[in-house]
Amino acid sequence: MRRPEFIARQSGCPSGLLGRLIGSIMATETAGANDAVVAALALQPSDCVVEIGFGHGRTLDRVARQLTAGGAAGIDLSETMVRMTARRCRDLIAAGRVTLHQGDSTRLPFPDGHFNKAYSVHTLYFWTHPEDHLREIHRVLCSGGRLALGFHTDEAPGARDFPETVYRFYSQAEVETLLQDAGFSKALLTEPTLHRGFVTAVATRSSVRLARREEVSSEHPEGRRAHPLRRRAAQEGAGRRRARRLRLEGRALSEEMGRAETAPRQAAQRQFSSSFAHHLR
Repeated sequence: MRRPEFIARQSGCPSGLLGRLIGSIMATETAGANDAVVAALALQPSDCVVEIGFGHGRTLDRVARQLTAGGAAGIDLSETMVRMTARRCRDLIAAGRVTLHQGDSTRLPFPDGHFNKAYSVHTLYFWTHPEDHLREIHRVLCSGGRLALGFHTDEAPGARDFPETVYRFYSQAEVETLLQDAGFSKALLTEPTLHRGFVTAVATRSSVRLARREEVSSEHPEGRRAHPLRRRAAQEGAGRRRARRLRLEGRALSEEMGRAETAPRQAAQRQFSSSFAHHLR
């Protein structure tokens, strides 16, 4: 049975009374899929974790309660879902163990390398340019950080019931390519046997410089023919990648200048770095 488009759009960004109802339904219907993705993270009490598209907040609440020596954060496009999750996690928020943000995951409000684990479930379908979202997730993960991405493939039963104007389903091979192009390595995808064709992709943040890899890919004609998704990313995001590279180079220069400044400033920087490293542990 084909899903009406207005319901499909509500699934992507719930709003109002209908959005709250859909959020409550999703908390039950997607519980198994969310549990599978969380299990793939192999959480430790000291982990620093971010959820991309937390929706109803059930999963973020459960994850945060396991992080007794760490912390959790989440971002969601829907103001309705932010309010819903804020109520669910109000004690954790009051204790400083959870922070919530409303916004687009192409512009995550976190510094580079801030988290050691990230996850996202049933969000890939709604990303117009998934490579932009995945690059941002890659940016906020520390070296060796883990991403668990849960999704239905384009071959999942019922995938064709969703309107193509809202949903975009991908094959396992396409998702693996997207993750590699975003800078992730060691991507492992489960077989789509559980939860009606649901797949969990687990990838590790690579320390290889993404900017150079993308330049080589966009310049090499054989690479363009072999990877159409990479070609599209290179064409549409070339300016953005150059700007990001310049920002990184500027930041490196600023850090080098900062080390040459007065001793009190250096001491403060060392204290901040030590505190941040302890938080990630």
